[in-house]
Amino acid sequence: MDEISNCQNCHGSQIIGKKVGKNYKTQFTTLAINCESCHGPAKKHVSIMSDIVKGKLKTPTTIGINSLTGLSTTESLNLCFQCHAVKTPLKNGYLPGENLQEYYSLRLAMLGNQNPYGVDGRIKTFGYQQNHLFSDCFINGAMTCTSCHNPHSQGYQDINRQKLVDRFDDRQCTACHSSKANNVSAHTFHQEQSVGSNCVSCHMPFRQQAGIGHEIKFTRSDHTIAIPRPLYDRSQGFESACLQCHSDQTEDALQKNVNEWWGDGKGMNPVIANRLMINNETTMMNASSLLLQPELNHSMGQYANVSYFIKRYLTPGMVSLDRGIKDKLIAYAKQDEDIDLKALAMAGLHYSQYQNPEIQLFLTEQLEKMDEIEESVRHRWGLILDYFGTVFYLIGDRPRAIECYELAKEVLPNDHQIAENLLKAKT
Repeated sequence: MDEISNCQNCHGSQIIGKKVGKNYKTQFTTLAINCESCHGPAKKHVSIMSDIVKGKLKTPTTIGINSLTGLSTTESLNLCFQCHAVKTPLKNGYLPGENLQEYYSLRLAMLGNQNPYGVDGRIKTFGYQQNHLFSDCFINGAMTCTSCHNPHSQGYQDINRQKLVDRFDDRQCTACHSSKANNVSAHTFHQEQSVGSNCVSCHMPFRQQAGIGHEIKFTRSDHTIAIPRPLYDRSQGFESACLQCHSDQTEDALQKNVNEWWGDGKGMNPVIANRLMINNETTMMNASSLLLQPELNHSMGQYANVSYFIKRYLTPGMVSLDRGIKDKLIAYAKQDEDIDLKALAMAGLHYSQYQNPEIQLFLTEQLEKMDEIEESVRHRWGLILDYFGTVFYLIGDRPRAIECYELAKEVLPNDHQIAENLLKAKT
């Protein structure tokens, strides 16, 4: 049913839909989320367990289903992100337990003009849980969804898997930040047991999902786990957590309190801080110093910064490009930890330097080294170039659109959509 919609992938279990004439034939196991939605196909598991019960099997060597115990941070998050994320499909057929990044990109949506995230990751549309990846608790910690959520009971727990009362139970935070629990008011400057002293009131405020407007209340908790900064929040178009309670005060007055209580506070991650320093006057060289820093740790912010740099400063087939900029893009392209970022850097080099023999050789050598990730990288790389082609096509620049579509076709020669786009641009 992938060609019909993406709704059924998450709002039900084992839904199969086929188009029959003008109608659709749909079958499903349940419209709830069942075991196989997370653990994957369970037929073998049922058979093994049945044989054990019947006494036919004494010492099984496998349970016949994916065990989710011991998943890495990334694996655990990707299991949830199969539904709870803004993702771009790359190919059909994903089953729980498989490598999510072979089937979806969690970054490509940030490339377009409808980027679902603010500069610091706060969400503008659905898939709000994915901005977890902007959180310091993830970047400099190891927070996963199950650090707070129990997937079986649908209740809340702390990082030690101790059951919590509800979503407002501060122990989901103080299990890690234990010093804050010793004297709550000294940290919050609000009375203990008050709403203002709840961790989530300040760090995970509920925000209306802009994608559906304001006629229907649809608020969701901000998973960036940000620090309240009233004036900064206003500059980014977000209602400050402080203002949600203290609506009778101005952001200036609230910011004054914040400064008096916490001083300068904790600084922003440098990847985000650097992006905020870019303005309409920033030159390419200054922007490259701020935005292209491969050594910094922030996968989502890095993708946003590199894509912004490519879109604003690079053009197809540039005659010259500063050596330092090329070296930074090459550094991004060489790493294998984040294949979205790798593909973006390779696309940027291909897009801007396809006439440069040195870069062409580098890209060829990278492809030869990829082995099992080549298909995933190619999918992303080709779609990025196709996107650039469509941008030029929509503004009426057909020569550059053709240029980009032809580059995309080099990467994905059998992609029918790219071939159609190229033909449309040429006719």
